[in-house]
Amino acid sequence: MNKFEVKYFVILIILLVGCNKKETIIRNDIKSIGEVSNNKRVGYWIFENLEGKKIAEGFFENDFQVGQWKYSKKLYNGTNNIDWNIIKDSLYTFNLPKDWKILKKQKKWEDFEEILTIMQYNGDFIISSNIGVYKDAGGKSLKEIRSQISRSNETVYKNYKNHFTREFELDGLPVMESQETLTLDNGLKMYMEWYIYKRGNEAFYISFFCEMENAELCHGTFSEIGQSLVFD
Repeated sequence: MNKFEVKYFVILIILLVGCNKKETIIRNDIKSIGEVSNNKRVGYWIFENLEGKKIAEGFFENDFQVGQWKYSKKLYNGTNNIDWNIIKDSLYTFNLPKDWKILKKQKKWEDFEEILTIMQYNGDFIISSNIGVYKDAGGKSLKEIRSQISRSNETVYKNYKNHFTREFELDGLPVMESQETLTLDNGLKMYMEWYIYKRGNEAFYISFFCEMENAELCHGTFSEIGQSLVFD
């Protein structure tokens, strides 16, 4: 057995001999089926779409601090396995692959303030991500906030274009996902993915940035991070 299979087997044994409960959760068209121990320190899950096709399976341990998931297709790291850490801040909690590095960074542009920068480099390409907050969002819709971001990006990047936008709810909060492409000054084509979360008079966002040729590999990981964000 490989490392994933060994740890998965150990988690199942722990759940088998201990007290546990079964749960099924449907969130944003993803069905999560699994078991979790009564103290919630360990558990395993299978993720399916509503048609029953498996998306991923895996486990978590150490009181939700770490997890490992095996996906049905290859992702940014060239494999279908990702080791996750759970990042906790005073405002939010979200999942992040273990090999991504967090840089504290304060940067303001227009009405936005970036509060965190995340970088990942696997030897072949770089992924950049930013988490920020828009302070004056009370009377604005998600569409208006995204339009303001787009106008700012259009003044910086060439061939900036939006290809896909959708709105949905996540833990009771309105969320917008946006997928865009652009060209840097050196001619490199880039892929950008945004998640914007409306919370009272503020809007939080997380953005992802990678080379266009790696967009398909990265999208699954971007989506999982973006949809894992929970506000305290």
